[in-house]
Amino acid sequence: MMLEITGNEKFFEAGDLNPQKASAKLDGLITLEKSGPIDLSFKNKSIYTFPNRLALIEIAKHIRGNPLRSWGTLFAELGYQNIDISLFGKITLQSENIVKSLLLVYIWLDLCILSPSSIDIKSMIYDEFAVDSSNSPGPVNDIYFLPLDMQSSKQIIDKLFLLNLLCHLSLSLDSGKLESYFIPLAKPGVRIDLFQEKGELNGGITYKFWRSALRKRDLKMRGSFE
Repeated sequence: MMLEITGNEKFFEAGDLNPQKASAKLDGLITLEKSGPIDLSFKNKSIYTFPNRLALIEIAKHIRGNPLRSWGTLFAELGYQNIDISLFGKITLQSENIVKSLLLVYIWLDLCILSPSSIDIKSMIYDEFAVDSSNSPGPVNDIYFLPLDMQSSKQIIDKLFLLNLLCHLSLSLDSGKLESYFIPLAKPGVRIDLFQEKGELNGGITYKFWRSALRKRDLKMRGSFE
């Protein structure tokens, strides 16, 4: 299994034409019969190698809802040694989105990855959301996977990725590879004129697409909690 989350590491500024892509990955053996070492990396630099799936789940659930700058302390409290914590003190908001989303998505997809023949993974990565809850008082963030029919608009998807408003998921299993785009945990405020292309007004088609995605997310969440 390899689960990879990719986002634009650079905060968008007017005039930017290309994203500065950065990826966080979980790579290892996870099946019903066996779970081997699973490596957590960011920008191709290993942060920690978990001995097995259960150790990964323990950490992922323990740090859920916590800011990345606190992860080094949380790892230490759980007795994990030899972890490269240099990342945690200087990471940007955009990079934090990527790394936190990776572990949140893994928790969300764990059973699907463990037994892909039993649960339809596609039903979990299109028009669905996962909550980054720490079970503590305070605001709760979430990620929302766009419906499949919205993901074919490549030009719009690329623009929203550039604006730090979408991240990309890639999941490789023995059965094949799946991809999806999702609205990340933290969404920067973006001026409406930055959505539009030359000659467009009122944000253009990209802004209309973005508002539609937010409405679908809100409807999905309301329906789930009613």
